[in-house]
Amino acid sequence: MEQNIRLNQEQNELWRVEGFVEAIADRYNIFNSYYGNILISLLESISASGKENEGVVNLQFLPDNNGLKFIVNGDFQDINTHENLLFLLNKLADDCDYDNRSIHLTFSINSINRQLSTERRKVFGHYLQGTTSMKREKNQHG
Repeated sequence: MEQNIRLNQEQNELWRVEGFVEAIADRYNIFNSYYGNILISLLESISASGKENEGVVNLQFLPDNNGLKFIVNGDFQDINTHENLLFLLNKLADDCDYDNRSIHLTFSINSINRQLSTERRKVFGHYLQGTTSMKREKNQHG
């Protein structure tokens, strides 16, 4: 799986980010809403990069025990003027750091499986309650 991609803003290569994130989501079993958070965060970060370095942006993926880490390297000289972007990144990512050369985003996936497991347990519990109550009804009317 590709860990780095180099994008040219002039050539409108944002479509490559979608495939990049999709491959990561498939590899780490990331569900759709979290996939959306990652994709939007990366696309907005890339779009905010200036045109220094001939409009080239490097996107790096670093998986570790704390989650999925992404580094967007580009021209972020005026990042502090992008208040809406910074607000969005802080809401969508679990951790966001930035400087004039890069944006670092971390998405914690430790709780994803726990959350999914809890939801499945709840649905299964409702299913069993429905099945049990259906059996009782059949026995009573039987």
